[in-house]
Amino acid sequence: MSGHEKQKFFRNTVSCLRGYFLQSNLTVKDNIALPSFFSGIGKRERETRIESIAKKFDIVDILKIKPTKISDDMRERVCLARTLLMNPKVILATEPSEWTTEVLLRYIEAKNAVLIISSNNPNLRKYAADIITINSKEKNDNF
Repeated sequence: MSGHEKQKFFRNTVSCLRGYFLQSNLTVKDNIALPSFFSGIGKRERETRIESIAKKFDIVDILKIKPTKISDDMRERVCLARTLLMNPKVILATEPSEWTTEVLLRYIEAKNAVLIISSNNPNLRKYAADIITINSKEKNDNF
């Protein structure tokens, strides 16, 4: 793949969910919309997708609010909405909650997608099809 093809692939195929990292200067709606700006979808399509996913996660009433004004539960829903907005085929999730993991598992089953989780939470093992454990025997203080 060329560099441009790789960019297009990752923008339209892979989505990352890492914590509740939302832009505090943007509204909930604009936070959800972020992936669509990089993927080049049109305004009408973006609005349709945001409306649909906001309904699924019951966050329609907070779309115009800044993330600093909403609860942790709502921030989790907003991050999930942003992650799923582009209908990714591969989702990379770092330390998801069990609720988030269950939502993502339903999504990947319905969409025939792949979920890769990086976590230290032993409770998430029950959801895994395969587990890869990485142990570091050396402590390196340079990182």
